[in-house]
Amino acid sequence: MTAQATAVVRIPNGIVTASLDGTIRVLTCRPNTSGLDRWRDLACEHVFRAGAGIWCLSYIPVLHCVAAAASNGKGTITVWSLDPHIRSCVRVLDGHMDDVYDIVTELRVNGKPVPVPSGRSVDERAAGEWLELSRSLKHSAPGAQSVSLTIVSGSADQSVKIWTLQPANLSA
Repeated sequence: MTAQATAVVRIPNGIVTASLDGTIRVLTCRPNTSGLDRWRDLACEHVFRAGAGIWCLSYIPVLHCVAAAASNGKGTITVWSLDPHIRSCVRVLDGHMDDVYDIVTELRVNGKPVPVPSGRSVDERAAGEWLELSRSLKHSAPGAQSVSLTIVSGSADQSVKIWTLQPANLSA
């Protein structure tokens, strides 16, 4: 990271950081450690290059993605897959006329919101539920379960935008 760190979100096995240098870094905890020892030697697993500085991040459980708001003056929101088999930008949302300063995401499965702990923490129970739900979605027949993602963003252009996406729209 060569510029100011602007955002950190917790994921089940580590953290994701964003910076004004346009990088989004996936940092994972050491395996088989607990407590504070988990955080002593984070390993940089992957670096995404967003092309513009990032103001904020939001983790999307089950889909294992992050939504990032760029400081490019164009109000762009990008959704990045953290899946090791994809690891790329899977969706770009345009609509604001200036920088986006905050985003909130909500994932719904069969009409029910997937619980996301408040703040930046992810407890092990929630991570286990997300993993189980993710496996269930991967192994169910197409269309057997209804899944939608809502992203709400606030911008310096004094607007709030709401997008509702289907996971099929989030493939690489």
